[in-house]
Amino acid sequence: MNKRGNDPKIQGLIILIAILIILYTLVMPPCERCQLLGDDCSEVCEGEFVDGILLEVSPGNLDMEYEDTIDHVLESVDLFIQEEPEVVTLSNSLEVRNGLFGELDQELDFSLNNIDSLDELSLSFAVIESKGNLIVTLNGKQIFNQKISENRIKTIDLPKEYLEDENKIRLQVSPSGLVFWSSNKYYLKDIKLRKEFELVHSFEILDFSVSSSEKNSIQESELQFFVFCKGNAGESNIMKTYLNNHLIFSKLVPCMSEEHTIELDEEDFKSGVNELKFSVSGGDYLISDIEIRNEVEGRVYPSYSFYIRNNVYDEAEDYYLNLEMFGDRKRAEIIVNDDTIDLNTGNTFAQFDIGRMIRKGNNFVEVRPDSEFSIDELKIVYE
Repeated sequence: MNKRGNDPKIQGLIILIAILIILYTLVMPPCERCQLLGDDCSEVCEGEFVDGILLEVSPGNLDMEYEDTIDHVLESVDLFIQEEPEVVTLSNSLEVRNGLFGELDQELDFSLNNIDSLDELSLSFAVIESKGNLIVTLNGKQIFNQKISENRIKTIDLPKEYLEDENKIRLQVSPSGLVFWSSNKYYLKDIKLRKEFELVHSFEILDFSVSSSEKNSIQESELQFFVFCKGNAGESNIMKTYLNNHLIFSKLVPCMSEEHTIELDEEDFKSGVNELKFSVSGGDYLISDIEIRNEVEGRVYPSYSFYIRNNVYDEAEDYYLNLEMFGDRKRAEIIVNDDTIDLNTGNTFAQFDIGRMIRKGNNFVEVRPDSEFSIDELKIVYE
């Protein structure tokens, strides 16, 4: 045995393995090397993932105490369906003529960048002199052929189905007919194009997270929100509210400021990401101070939601859950969507690869502590 232990070949192999281990440790990312050595890695790992942050929260002390109420405070939303006019002057004045010595037609060009949001389009002008019929064509299609009296304002609707990105209006006058020596003509002023755009943002969906422990502990629940009308006084419109596609509020809301309180059913909630939807049939409203208050009984754990956009989901290669903690032994179950991570460490920093757990769109994370400790920062990042 002594001879075999002193064999130069075996000693060389041992030295080679040791060198490879040292080299592997040196080329490891600093964060992973620190965790392998069991050191405090919070400063080493901080800032290593800078490509993108999906969630960054501070859960604070997880002290195993029971809560009486849980408040979900949501952002304000603007909802509106309204018309916005835009007037463009095509010409200050022009003359159109048709007579024995020839014709004088006029062409007016205009562009449209957003036909889909265009509600109505019209041509208006003042008729100073008139004789014969005024003929109007839009992009080669005749839309008007009538006589117009002098000293009046005329408005002609431009059919939306004839519109293009680049448009041409042609103005002509009918021939004088048997009275060939006479001329028909129109003298027009203030030729304007009036665009009516319909601005629509009629609904908004707000996401919030409800843990399974919270859902199972709800005793009473209510939704509160404040409606401020920015539209016309005396106007009323239908406002509806849905919780996870369940209609919980439908009312004719006048144009005034008022507060609403709605009692909610525990059955309308679901574990994970919930959706609260507001919609209006018209008008212009600001919905603010939106809060869902759940009175609970029993153990409730902190939970959070985060959203992964399509482009991030398609391009990101790795997803990580980072925890910066304080306390003695940290023991907890961390639920990411439908998967469970077991946390059991004395370190102040922990990192988990959650790439197989995440999904496109809404995601959910919940912390279920088995010991008393503090999470100073919970962060989900991608690279």
